[in-house]
Amino acid sequence: MRKKTTLWQVVLAVSISLALALPALAQSQDRSPRSSGTGSTPPYGGASMQSSGQAERAMGDKAATPADRTLNQRIRQIFNEDAALAASAQNIHIETDNGEVTLHGSVTTDKAKADIVTKVQQVVGVKKVNNQLQADSE
Repeated sequence: MRKKTTLWQVVLAVSISLALALPALAQSQDRSPRSSGTGSTPPYGGASMQSSGQAERAMGDKAATPADRTLNQRIRQIFNEDAALAASAQNIHIETDNGEVTLHGSVTTDKAKADIVTKVQQVVGVKKVNNQLQADSE
């Protein structure tokens, strides 16, 4: 009888935890995913995020809302996942206001500049990109 009660308590605890966690998760997701326009590249914005310490250490990043802060974290994550962009991305500052992203800083080449903007445009939740990046070759 003791095992049945313990199992029942575990099932109840897990059910309650899920019931409380799912609405919060649903609110944190952008409900209007944006297509990249090409149809060939999937948009970024998966649920697995690195610790926010990495995004917070990025000097100069600004976010108007908690959703914008999450967007900045997603953008930093894709920069870090792409070895070709990781070095250039260290010099980039991100400002986000209601899904509108402004990129400031310098990158090494015009190609890196274009690649960064393309990646940012693919992030779910990005409505517009204001590219203020400067290529060192300019």
